[in-house]
Amino acid sequence: MNRLHLSSLVVLAMSVVGCGGPAAGPPRQEVAGRVLVNNQPLGTGRVRLTPTKETKGPATSAAVQGGFFQIPAEHGVPAGTYRVEVEEVGAVDLNDEENFAKYRGQKVPAQRIPPQFNQRSELLATVEADKPNMLNLYIDFSETP
Repeated sequence: MNRLHLSSLVVLAMSVVGCGGPAAGPPRQEVAGRVLVNNQPLGTGRVRLTPTKETKGPATSAAVQGGFFQIPAEHGVPAGTYRVEVEEVGAVDLNDEENFAKYRGQKVPAQRIPPQFNQRSELLATVEADKPNMLNLYIDFSETP
């Protein structure tokens, strides 16, 4: 009877360990790209991909450094269409003399990228299965302090 009890525990333990595999659902895709703001690489920021109504799957985001971002497959998104938001972090470097003079005595903008590229973005990107997914995002707007 002890052998039967022990083998039942081994089978139970093996079935519990086997349940911790990858998340269910369609395979996730790697996404990488470049972000240019007014023809300059975005220094530091964030790119967010949110699925449209037709696309099933999670949203994801990635840090932008020196104009580049990369989302590895394990944190990526399933193939489909995504709304793209771009935000800038640390929008104005006051150590730069030109910026310091430009904003002297004024409130420094926290986010110089307009809402139509982030909170109210209508930018769309298609992520394809088993293909390189390179997003080149070109954001142009005229700055006015």
